Amino acid sequence: MKNLVYLIGFLLLNTSIFAQTRDCDPVVLKGSQATCMLGLPPTQIVAFRFENNQWQQIPVQVDEMILLDIATPYGPTTGNCFYKSDENVAWDILFYADANTYTGPDVANPNIDADDEIAFMARDAGSQSTASNCPAGVDASTRCQITVRDPLDNTVVGYVYLFRKTGNLRQDANKDYVKLQLRFSTKTIKNLYDVCVFEEDGANPESSDVSTVNYDLHYSRRWVNDELRIKAGNANRIDILDHHQYFINVTACNRNEVTFSNGKGPIVANIDGPIRGIRSVMGANSGTFTQLTTIFTECRTENVMFYRLHPANGYYDVYDLNRNAIGMLFYNDQNPNGVVIDGVRDNLVKDKPNEWELTTGPQGSIATSYTFSTDLMLGTQAQYEAGQVEAFVAAYQSDLGASEPRECTGDMESYNSAGFCMRTKECTDNRYAFAEEPSCLPQNVKFFHQTRFQYYLTPSTTKEQAARYARFAKNPLQVVATSMSCNGAPTPSCTDGIQNGQETGVDCGGPICPACVVLPT
Repeated sequence: MKNLVYLIGFLLLNTSIFAQTRDCDPVVLKGSQATCMLGLPPTQIVAFRFENNQWQQIPVQVDEMILLDIATPYGPTTGNCFYKSDENVAWDILFYADANTYTGPDVANPNIDADDEIAFMARDAGSQSTASNCPAGVDASTRCQITVRDPLDNTVVGYVYLFRKTGNLRQDANKDYVKLQLRFSTKTIKNLYDVCVFEEDGANPESSDVSTVNYDLHYSRRWVNDELRIKAGNANRIDILDHHQYFINVTACNRNEVTFSNGKGPIVANIDGPIRGIRSVMGANSGTFTQLTTIFTECRTENVMFYRLHPANGYYDVYDLNRNAIGMLFYNDQNPNGVVIDGVRDNLVKDKPNEWELTTGPQGSIATSYTFSTDLMLGTQAQYEAGQVEAFVAAYQSDLGASEPRECTGDMESYNSAGFCMRTKECTDNRYAFAEEPSCLPQNVKFFHQTRFQYYLTPSTTKEQAARYARFAKNPLQVVATSMSCNGAPTPSCTDGIQNGQETGVDCGGPICPACVVLPT
């Protein structure tokens, strides 16, 4: 075993809804990848494709990110809100900027910078432009060609063109692929949302919805996602979700998504854009800085867990269905023959996280996969229990219906509660009391981040398609940004990553760019 950073993906996939193309996937560029957009106002960016020998506007979204102290989303708290996670240690992380939360806007750099994200849908990409003119209402000097490529086969998916607008063009191109509505009975996040509650049943209730043409989701608490209706194809649109559960121990009910919501924690960001909805929350009982960020796009979600906790026992990420799911089928790569969801115990192989999962029936299909990154020393469960490694990861599944002894939240029943588990007793909280837990000293602390990808698909989705969508999730679309004039010639730029104009090197030399560095021989 080596104490290396593991970046391992276990994923899942989609159905014939998009004929196994990348149409379900978003394309996300960092500002550092689109240097031709750096320094421009985020609200001024518009996007076009070139199709049928003409320009067609498409929706695009720019999300600013901001590097802040990890406690910033809690705002001006009073009392012992951070519990024992209050050591004076520098700990800055990137957040999605949101002027409506204590995270706040990116005041220091309100224009596009290297960390910001530009997103559009892969299905909106078009052909490479042959036009000698630019679209109306844009600054032609800012044209930026984005080449979208699939890393699985190195094929070009298409091209998108970004510009700074000069007229009244709407960034969303009058389209809205995702609707995220945050509804709190407390009305506003900053002024009335109670960040510093402790073990208060029912604290901060909400009735928030996410809706696309392919699925609807509902949230009743900060950590509680309690409804799913699949609308893809001819799915019957019935709610099949009890709770998306997060819990610490299988045999105890003291820590789970409900107790997380009863305790302290803020809304970090709530962003409703035309391409992506972003919901980020923080605070899971004594996991003061444990964070869950969910990104919603047209037919998939990404749930990103940032596990930050004192030494405990890891966690479970489990999608627990309700009785409306009875009769659906569940498959995964370790159990390809599948089982019927019926509330009767299944004898499944769960030695490692599933590379792909498929839950399917007239209710629709869910193709699920997982990725994670960590510097924990991983091994098998036996090695972990023998103290030979620091952690292990595995699959989880329970289909015991009303007889399940540990169902602590929702309907108290278990219908194909399936997901991912990670067990460790290592510290992942950089600020937890050092005197009490020496493993939380900066030189000892570890990290663990995990993502659950889910595609919401038609009832006809197959196992083979699910496996393919898992590969899609694990291998995001790649981009190359090139600054070009509207006649196709490269536009000289000192930040476009190519040698053009009168440059004597890449982004250096000539009459405009900084001098090229001459290395000693």
